[in-house]
Amino acid sequence: MADDDLEAAAVRIATLMDDLAERPRTKLPQARHYLKAARWGFEQMVKHRHLGSAFVFHIVGILTMLRAVPFALYGKDRTISAAHKAVIGEWWNRTDPATTPELQFIKRARDVALKEGALNSIAAKSETGIGEGSNYQVISRDYEIDLVDEDGRHDLLAKLREIFDWFEAQLSQIETQLPDG
Repeated sequence: MADDDLEAAAVRIATLMDDLAERPRTKLPQARHYLKAARWGFEQMVKHRHLGSAFVFHIVGILTMLRAVPFALYGKDRTISAAHKAVIGEWWNRTDPATTPELQFIKRARDVALKEGALNSIAAKSETGIGEGSNYQVISRDYEIDLVDEDGRHDLLAKLREIFDWFEAQLSQIETQLPDG
């Protein structure tokens, strides 16, 4: 490898290290990591309006990552400090998965997809346009996903957005109770 290549690599590594040092550290690294991964998968699925195998891959991954958030919070983030143990332990005790609607929904949807192999969902994309041939212009695009279960039909995109908001509020509330640093 040429000296110029080594020098360029060293500069890139130093820059990356500086970037990492400047990033604010999260108080809940594992839970935030899983939530961020789920959100990324959701955004990619919506952006590309996935259908078929790509849809199944993304939705199962999203549900699995969301299902992992509370376990990452309790299993890993709780071990960071005594304050983490107390605050997260209190959250865990009052957030019963059997009675918390958001956690019930995620568990049920993920279990149906993974354990029963029967994610009953409908994904559809459409667009409206005007003109013909080379003059055709798209006016709007739509992407809908519904999940059908024993409780009926759910707008899965809206439900997942609600769950992301719920997790964000839960993690933010926990973080406000933790010391800085």
